[in-house]
Formats: sequence, C-alpha cells, structure tokens
Amino acid sequence: MAVYLVGADNKTLFKKRSTWNFKAALAAAKDGDTLEIEREFFVVFEKNEENIIIDKNITIQGQLAETKDGQIIPTIQGGLFVKNKAAVTLRNIGIRRQIAKSNCLNVSNGSSVVAENVVIENTATEGENYPIVYVKEQSKLELNKITIMPSSIRDGKHKIYVADSKMR
Repeated sequence: MAVYLVGADNKTLFKKRSTWNFKAALAAAKDGDTLEIEREFFVVFEKNEENIIIDKNITIQGQLAETKDGQIIPTIQGGLFVKNKAAVTLRNIGIRRQIAKSNCLNVSNGSSVVAENVVIENTATEGENYPIVYVKEQSKLELNKITIMPSSIRDGKHKIYVADSKMR
C-alpha cells in the first residue's frame, strides 16, 4: 500500500518535486493506497469546480494543522463522485464547491464511503441548491464528526439525500 503526498510543487533547480498533484496521485493509486494532502494545502483543479471520479478502494486524508483556535484541514475544491463499487475513506479534509446545482459528495453504483472529521460546504450565493450529499444505487455512507456548513441559498434543498441506499 503506497502513500501519495499531495501538495504544492516544491521542486527547485537542485531538488526534485517530493509531492504529487492530486489528479496524478489519484491516477497512480491502486486499491488500498492513500492520498495524503499536506497540511494547510488547498487542492484546486485546472477546470474549477470539477467533479473528481473515484472508482478505487482508497483513502484520502489530510494532515491537520493545530492552531490556538482549532484545526485547519486541507480542502478539495470540487465535487467527489465515488462510483463502481469503490470503497473510500475520507479523513480530515474539507470538500468545497462554489456553484449552484451540484453535489459536494456523490456516492453511487454500490460504492461505500466512510467520512471522518470532514467539512462539506457549498459557498454558492445564487441559483438553486442540489443535495450537498447524494447517495444512491445500493450504496453506503457512514458519517463520523461531519460538519455541513449552511448554504446562503435558502431554498430548502441543501440536505443529504439517500435513495435505495444506507447511511449511518
């Protein structure tokens, strides 16, 4: 089981890069591997607000930064879509979107997600909400120490939606 450290490009004229780009780490990862996001790192994709498809049995975890005011967790800017019977563990990360009509976490096709110490947020200020977390098609979701931030859009659709699946 490999661990891929995701973080800022730290190469210099005299030193190779010792961290991975998130997408490259995800592509290289095999079942059982871990993507570990560096302390205080913010994962942003070229195409802002991209949906990242995860169809492997992996762990995505962040390195916590402790401050006098609490913890700072690494954040992924975009939606995580877990599918094709993948088993994924999310630990010590934030998932943030900034667009209306989108899920932050989508679990489908018999997949399972265990999320621990995760902050989920959609910061869109206009438009319509979709469920912030959407679980369907015989999938499973386990939530431990989760914070779902309130939406600025007050349309009653900012929720967790579970259809033909299990959540605990």
